[in-house]
Amino acid sequence: MKLIFKITSLLLFVSVNAFAQIQQPEVKCDSTYAVLMEEDITYAEGLAHDIASRSIAPMPQKLDLYYPDNNSTNRPVYMFIHGGGFQGGTKTKPEIINMAHYFASRGWVFASVDYRTASDFPGNIYTGMAPQEWIDFAQQNATTPDQVKTSVAMYAAQRDNKAALRWLMANASTYNVNKDFITVGGASAGAITTIALGISNQEDFRDEIPLTEDPTLSTTNLNETYEVRSLVDFWGGNVKLDLYESIYGVNRFDSNDPELFIAHGTEDPTVLFSEAEDMVELYDSTGVHVELYTLEGQGHGAWNAKVDGKSLSELSFDFLVEQQELIVDEDCDQMTSAYEISKAIINIFPNPASHVINIEVEGNLDFEATLYDLNGRIIDTAENNPQIKIASLPVGMYLLEIRDLNSFQKAAYKVMIQK
Repeated sequence: MKLIFKITSLLLFVSVNAFAQIQQPEVKCDSTYAVLMEEDITYAEGLAHDIASRSIAPMPQKLDLYYPDNNSTNRPVYMFIHGGGFQGGTKTKPEIINMAHYFASRGWVFASVDYRTASDFPGNIYTGMAPQEWIDFAQQNATTPDQVKTSVAMYAAQRDNKAALRWLMANASTYNVNKDFITVGGASAGAITTIALGISNQEDFRDEIPLTEDPTLSTTNLNETYEVRSLVDFWGGNVKLDLYESIYGVNRFDSNDPELFIAHGTEDPTVLFSEAEDMVELYDSTGVHVELYTLEGQGHGAWNAKVDGKSLSELSFDFLVEQQELIVDEDCDQMTSAYEISKAIINIFPNPASHVINIEVEGNLDFEATLYDLNGRIIDTAENNPQIKIASLPVGMYLLEIRDLNSFQKAAYKVMIQK
């Protein structure tokens, strides 16, 4: 009897602790939270050419961080990698900023990462920027010096973005990140880097160069590890892992890979649509879940494409919620017109509206009204103002937040603007 009791107690202990360790974060279907931002955070250093001195010097690598203004201690994280053909690009591309606000306003911590590109290597000395076997392979197979430089930049980009993810893990407690719910996404060259990051082993693109050749590796949180749950691929491909396999003779695809979301234009002349189909075939061979959203008639960089009326952010949101089994509030599809807060009844009308939004308060309430777009950006804010003018705003869905200035309770309303 005592043995049975001990076994039962042990199983209960294991079960409870397993639940405590992996607790699904809660996110919102609609833009709900104001978005806080920290710009130009240095996550590591990497060697680059100093144009002025014509020497190799450490170069700070930076990211921007967006996160919700809420009190959650259990947030998923989404790291996004910009494109640019490994020649350039920026973490502040407007479409990426919009995506950052979309996800952060719904509960994610969103990181947009800059990394070294070919523009940081104006010379032809690559010691410490890529391993010698990588450089040798590029020089033997490239037809121009620029192709060698691009190949070196591909390795450096991978090294840097892995360092960025390790930085996020090292600072997870600061931003209340749940390390069990990591998404990495990217566009074009960023998607190529995303796939290589999620599929390769953690030591790949990290341990091939010794610290004696690249002392900046010591700034990259080498002791941190991660486990990526989901990958988001906008018009990318598998070229980098193909290159890695050619140099090192290893194939990293297996049944433990992260699930994959792909969006790719059928008329893409830069990264052919067939590369997306090849990725689906590779994933099917491992049995890991993959979804391909075909962007009919679209070329490269189809940021504004829609499938069944949904944007890329909406499609990838649905994918992440389903695959990571995130908790979503149950009132996503309900339009609210009245809410009780601090013993006051608030009515928002008309809804839909075209020229003004009226705020009617029944009860004694000092309030602040803030109107957000669905990217989490503040459109207007005012205290104890019963009317918000909207005639100049584009049609669409907005979020109106009413905050009690005494208790700081909040109520949120979806408002449709029509003309």
